[in-house]
Amino acid sequence: MDVSFPLNSGKNRKFRKKQNAKKSRKRIEDLPDPIIQHILSYLSTEEAVRTSILSKRWKYLWTSIPKLDFDEGELDRRMMFMKFVERVLALHDPSDIKNFSLSCNVQYDTSRINAWICSVVEHKVQELDLYLRNFQEPLALPPCLFTCESLEVLVLHMFHSLKLPSSISFSSLKFLALEKVIFSDDHSTQQLFTGCPILEDLSIIDCIWKNVKAVFDASIQFFKRDAEYDFLDAHRVFKLLSGLGNVETLTLNVGALEVLSYAKELFAHLPVFYKLTRLNFESAFPIEFDREALLTITRNSPCLNYLSFGTVALFELQLVCLPTYCGNHDGIMNPVPSCFVTNLKTIEIFGFCGDEKEMHAVKILLGNASVLERIVIICDEFYFEFHGDLKKKPKEIFEQILLFPRGSRSCTVHFLLGICNAPRVTVTLVTCNGTFIPMNI
Repeated sequence: MDVSFPLNSGKNRKFRKKQNAKKSRKRIEDLPDPIIQHILSYLSTEEAVRTSILSKRWKYLWTSIPKLDFDEGELDRRMMFMKFVERVLALHDPSDIKNFSLSCNVQYDTSRINAWICSVVEHKVQELDLYLRNFQEPLALPPCLFTCESLEVLVLHMFHSLKLPSSISFSSLKFLALEKVIFSDDHSTQQLFTGCPILEDLSIIDCIWKNVKAVFDASIQFFKRDAEYDFLDAHRVFKLLSGLGNVETLTLNVGALEVLSYAKELFAHLPVFYKLTRLNFESAFPIEFDREALLTITRNSPCLNYLSFGTVALFELQLVCLPTYCGNHDGIMNPVPSCFVTNLKTIEIFGFCGDEKEMHAVKILLGNASVLERIVIICDEFYFEFHGDLKKKPKEIFEQILLFPRGSRSCTVHFLLGICNAPRVTVTLVTCNGTFIPMNI
């Protein structure tokens, strides 16, 4: 009896589909454990654990994944969440846990959460992200965390006071991010920063400093700070900057400059940033700040080769924040910062609107940067429409910029115009001789 099927019959197609599925399944199962575990590390921890039901072989494969992330989510699942974290950590094999992320409400379970942290420290954790909320302050994290030799990246979102141990030694820590942490003790705060001998990147966002005389003195390569300046006066900003003499890249929210303007007597005592090559001023809104603070930092950066104004937040270009002025300030650049004459090659301006103050700022920058190679002006059409000079079109504004005197004859102006997140952006390159070359990207 002939049981063969015609080549294109529906039964034959189903048969081939089943055979291909078996082959595909076989190929996955033939992969070595380390590769499967690497694949599992791209899943959420909850999804990775669920793969244990696939087969006997898969039952414990997830126990070796090097990346664990836990997010409590809804409070009504709290007990289930706590038990899940403890089960995962208890079943994890002795291999290293390279990345551990925890977001949860602490409440009255400090001891349990500290036990989790101790567990990942024993597994030689390299990157640790802690987003902790709703706890009895101050929170005392386990001492073993602050002497962890394997830790290279530490992110703390606390929203409350942090109680630091007497001994702190982050011998391998290169990146430290602190957000909404309340520091209330000068001695322990000093120990935290001095206990990071090879720290390269530091981010401080919305932290509060109580009874802290100075912040730190560290040789880091990149520093970014942002804060609610209700809690940080000009003297503390000054002391913060005073410890950054060896920084190579510096990003400042313009609020820092605004605060410094309240203590102009400190300007003369700011450090010289001999290693600083990239300086960024960020703002989500157009803030009028004292130009003297900006110029002082720029004058104290003799090796600066890149300068930018503006910010990108949530993938949207925000409004530019350029030096503002009132009246006639032709001598605003007297004396001209030395970097403008020797090293400054690139200036970038984000969220340009083209109003009178911004145009004057561009004129000052172009006229005094004698070795400038290019200035990039990025204008978002949405912000231009609602905040720009509606009497002029973008091309007219940039034709006006072309007429500004230039300290560098070889400088080119790059004008980028488009809508944020749009698939097409029109880029107009304005050469030194005033030629417009429109391109679509």
